[in-house]
Amino acid sequence: MTGVQTCALPISGIPSQIKESLKIPEFVYQGVPSQSCPQGSKGRIGVFEILSNTKELEKIILENPNEGEVFKEFRHQGGLTMREDALIKILKGDISIDELDKL
Repeated sequence: MTGVQTCALPISGIPSQIKESLKIPEFVYQGVPSQSCPQGSKGRIGVFEILSNTKELEKIILENPNEGEVFKEFRHQGGLTMREDALIKILKGDISIDELDKL
């Protein structure tokens, strides 16, 4: 059997202060259904994507309202996509990796 080739790129959108605060865990949690917890997890933790309505965003919306420009402003504001927010919460052990598939 031959080795598995993987192609990986670093996640470029996560601000450096967040990247520096993350530690790669020895393991990642996975929800395991049980009689007392049929879904494999209990409770709720939000995964968010927040864009503040700034003067810069207002200008983009009025002058050139396309997804690329809005996303560029989102990144300029330090915004994280929902997937990136979920990955950070997975690495911190706040949610299981199963939650990533639900996004």
